[in-house]
Amino acid sequence: DVTLASCQPAARPVNEMQGTVTMVTRLLPLVLLACSTPATSNTLGLADLTLELTRGQVLVLRHALAPGGGDPSDFDVDDCSTQRNLDSAGREQSVQIGSDLRFLGVNFSKVLSSPWCRCLETATLMDVGKVETVSFLGSFYQAPPIGFPKAATVQALRDYLGSNVDACAPPQLFVSHHVVVVELSGFAVDSGDGILYDPVTGTSHRVSTDRIDRTKQVPEQQAVLMPTGCPCPRLAAALYAIGGSVCTEAAGAAMKECPTSLHLRNAGIDAATAVQLACALAEEVPALQSFSVSYNNISDAGAVALVNAMPPTVTEIGMVGCGISDTGGQALAAWARTDAAKQLSMLCVEENMFSASVQQSLTALGGSSRGSGFAELSTLVVSPQDEPPPGYEPVAPSSLLDLLHTECNVAEPAIGGGGGRPPPA
Repeated sequence: DVTLASCQPAARPVNEMQGTVTMVTRLLPLVLLACSTPATSNTLGLADLTLELTRGQVLVLRHALAPGGGDPSDFDVDDCSTQRNLDSAGREQSVQIGSDLRFLGVNFSKVLSSPWCRCLETATLMDVGKVETVSFLGSFYQAPPIGFPKAATVQALRDYLGSNVDACAPPQLFVSHHVVVVELSGFAVDSGDGILYDPVTGTSHRVSTDRIDRTKQVPEQQAVLMPTGCPCPRLAAALYAIGGSVCTEAAGAAMKECPTSLHLRNAGIDAATAVQLACALAEEVPALQSFSVSYNNISDAGAVALVNAMPPTVTEIGMVGCGISDTGGQALAAWARTDAAKQLSMLCVEENMFSASVQQSLTALGGSSRGSGFAELSTLVVSPQDEPPPGYEPVAPSSLLDLLHTECNVAEPAIGGGGGRPPPA
């Protein structure tokens, strides 16, 4: 990696920007949920989850073995003695599934369960996180008063999936019923099995929870999903997900120490992965000083997300040849005048697509022009406007605001002023 201090332009990589269409499509989960949900025919084993499961997805499992079908006529959701419950095999199955998931290093941001006792017991015995009971995972196999009303339950489930699944957070686990799995995917699954569901695309993979062969597991797979027990697990996971030699090496370093310098030049980062990277930086890297994503196709969406994730310790930023247009340039200029940028002394943003007026706004940041309390911006490189790459489509500032609030929990992004790094939890 070339150090940022040189701030010299390098040859533009062959793979040009593809615009920000990908980011716009990630803002449409509600539309996709209203349509049919395509399902893939291949079945994943638990070991496969280390390769397929990513942040923002949901593992939806049917409860473990509970002999019989439906519930008795005297059913009371608050009284387990009136319900069909797990037998000893079902309880053993629940424990085994949880044990295998923990062995594989799978972490869940939330564990949600139907209020039915067989689901609650399954989730509790799995022991993969604190269990919360939610009515939208309840059964509608039988008509009320035994089952829940189907239309209202399904709508509540879709509403949750459309607005409460954080694309930056580890996956969620739902423990529910056969009818709920079928409603989301069209798949019929055995007790204890389920689906891997993506709320953004509306697609599902069938999942089998058969016991894994632990002698055949590859230890490195555990880190790819969501590393645990390291200083910056979310950053490491984001970098592993991008892949490639540059990001993989940086991910390995993040598992040992949170970086003060992170240089990811020409690393295959696009707008979508830039937002994921920004989420991790905002949460876990409070002392970053030198940061470069030059020659990555991050476009406006990625640039806005990343600068708003920068801590007040940052002194150097490189975004050369990143496909940034006036929207992103205006955001950079606005952010550079916030308290979060007081220590910034180097900003390299040449080979982007800024108009003359935005170039002027950025150039005006140079020297000591930002005023008292701000470091002198001694190295500022802004070049004439580049031609937009083929297929480039600008994104309106309002779309970027929606994106940052939805995807990254970034408040008050610096589009026209303000700083967006979220406060510490």
